Amino acid sequence: MTSLYWRIFLSIGLTMALVVAASVLMSFAAANRWSDALQSLDPEAVRRAAQQALDSRGRPGLEAWIRASERELPMIRLLVVDRAGRDLLDRPVPGPLVRRLKVLRPSVLRPPQPLLGQVSDAEGRVWSLVALPRRPGPFGVFGAPGLRWGILAVALVITALASLMLARNLSAPVRSLRQASQRLAEGDLAARAGHPVTRRADELGALGRDLDHMATRLQALLESRAELLRNVSHDLRTPLTRIQMASGLAAQREAFDPALLELIDAESERLDGMLGELLALARMEDRPIRRETVDLAALLTEVAGRAGVEADQHGAAIDLAVEQPLTVEGDRDLLERVFDNVVQNALKYGECSTVTIHGTVDGGAVRVTVEDRGPGVPDGELEAIFDPFHRLDRARSAGSGEGLGLAIAAKGLSIHGGTIRARNLPERGLSVEMSIPARLG
Repeated sequence: MTSLYWRIFLSIGLTMALVVAASVLMSFAAANRWSDALQSLDPEAVRRAAQQALDSRGRPGLEAWIRASERELPMIRLLVVDRAGRDLLDRPVPGPLVRRLKVLRPSVLRPPQPLLGQVSDAEGRVWSLVALPRRPGPFGVFGAPGLRWGILAVALVITALASLMLARNLSAPVRSLRQASQRLAEGDLAARAGHPVTRRADELGALGRDLDHMATRLQALLESRAELLRNVSHDLRTPLTRIQMASGLAAQREAFDPALLELIDAESERLDGMLGELLALARMEDRPIRRETVDLAALLTEVAGRAGVEADQHGAAIDLAVEQPLTVEGDRDLLERVFDNVVQNALKYGECSTVTIHGTVDGGAVRVTVEDRGPGVPDGELEAIFDPFHRLDRARSAGSGEGLGLAIAAKGLSIHGGTIRARNLPERGLSVEMSIPARLG
């Protein structure tokens, strides 16, 4: 049962079914007791006892015998009916019974027929003895002594047990979820809903899994921000240290050294570029996106042309293959920066190989793939390379970049409702696949 809705619905339905079934079974049991009581009667013995009471004391004696017999037989009502269909004790007589007594002959009536026999007095008055099951009140069989209270007790017990089970089934995971959320609010990022909740297949289990996923993402986000601060401080300190060192050396020398000036200029440019990338990444959160029709084929051709100039200097090549037409709705400048960053990353780490750029239409989206033939990325870091300042160990050398290019690309695609992912090629190289909806949502 995978739905909390159906679990509650079926629990209530099953409770009602059990109550009804118990009521029916108890009613059948009461009806069987009445039937057994009627079957156990000896008609001739009852008739002789009634006749004896009538002979000894007359009509008062017969009335006293009737009352005593009913006390001894609580499941049976004895009627003494005259020829006009009136009971000796003025009790109501069912109309169908009166009609049957007028039509049927007493000699053919045998148990379980209601007629037990007839008695008569010295004056010739004749009464028919009739045995009927006792059903007091308008509820028929439910009016049997103790039956109503018994059914009520069974219904209360079944309902209480079902309610207890349902309440425990619902309250325990809700309590766990509440405790986990409180711990998260207090700053305990290791708090989780726990396996007893997440293994459930209903809505509470889905909520627990979502809460755990949220907590994991929140913990990863805060850890990445802490890592970002560490990386920013490290990467900003490096060019500043070199600038200070070059400035100090220049101050100690009497003659002007052009090499120190070039070092200062280079590190200043690197520092300025890093701050510019950081600012661009921060501004993407609040930047309003322009809606325009972008010819992606032409845009990729421009990106490939600029990258080709740099590729020629390093002995690499750019291979461009795009479908025509290839258009999306979005911000052209932002998309240009996205593709520039991805292609530049492929050139930087492709080890002077051919970088291929493919653009195709995939349903309602455009898919752009950039591949290189470099060493690739360890499988465990395929997602992390899109985090700010994340760089592989092989790239921890000077001039390897600031680790912001792919982060800016991922953010730019996210703003367009697109996705980006990386995978290692079977033989050698890295493939970065980007998907962009043709229209903004």
